[in-house]
Amino acid sequence: MREKILVIVVFSLLAAVAFAQGPAMGVATVDDIRGMRLNPGYLGLGHGMETALFANMCTDSLSDIGIDNNHGFLINIEGLGLGYERLGSVYRWSLGAGFGDRTFGVGYLRMWDKSQAWGGGWKNGWILGMAARPWDFFAAGYSYESTPAVEGM
Repeated sequence: MREKILVIVVFSLLAAVAFAQGPAMGVATVDDIRGMRLNPGYLGLGHGMETALFANMCTDSLSDIGIDNNHGFLINIEGLGLGYERLGSVYRWSLGAGFGDRTFGVGYLRMWDKSQAWGGGWKNGWILGMAARPWDFFAAGYSYESTPAVEGM
């Protein structure tokens, strides 16, 4: 019996590593509002209304604790997504929409980026995605991103 459990655990770990996508998260398994940045199909899965406000705290010293240059907010209202992020010297606005039901969703996200490094000009990009979750234990997704507006983002 122990051997069977060990085989199942080892197989599960190997399968998780083999099917992992990217350095952060797979485009099918995101179940919170950050999913709209990875796969806009998330917006179509009927998550209702969600909001996120995030900031990274930095400590230069014990007397100087504050928010660094990575912060923003994300909002999803019944398939309509809006976001603002500051990622270092880049400011990003996002607007997206998705439709579907609790098992399948299709979405589109448009992004506008601005940075002083480009002379203050705007660059833009988009992501098209779909997500399927026919059962609670299974999810599949695909997203296609236009040429990134900023390399490395």
